[in-house]
Amino acid sequence: MLEELQWIEKAENVGPLPEEYEKILQERESTFLVSFGSLVRSFEMPENFKAGLIKMFESLPDVTFIWKYEKGDAEFEKRLPKNVHLKKWVPQPALLSDKRMKVFVTHGGLGSTMEIAYTGKPALIFPIFGDQYQNARMLARHG
Repeated sequence: MLEELQWIEKAENVGPLPEEYEKILQERESTFLVSFGSLVRSFEMPENFKAGLIKMFESLPDVTFIWKYEKGDAEFEKRLPKNVHLKKWVPQPALLSDKRMKVFVTHGGLGSTMEIAYTGKPALIFPIFGDQYQNARMLARHG
């Protein structure tokens, strides 16, 4: 719990975004962050889950997506629409604190839950294991 409280303190002073993210956030009016934390690696997700995310990206061409995807994969990138940016690492607190970031797609781990609560960012939560189901219900209950 202490680590989460330390994050809240740090979130107040996240600093400027790296230039590459500034450019991405300027591409479209809305940007969504897709990140499943440090334990769930996107490149290891079942194919049907990745295909579902790609369908979502395709159905929202006016939205830019930043997807934390931990492995370079040129063949996989060919399947993605132009509105998707794969990144091995993202400055998550800074992105979520930015008003241009509209939605956070996440697994609902404790760190992400704290970031959602702190920033008030709308979230689409896909719980995978452990406390993530409870965290998702708690966030839904408290809006």
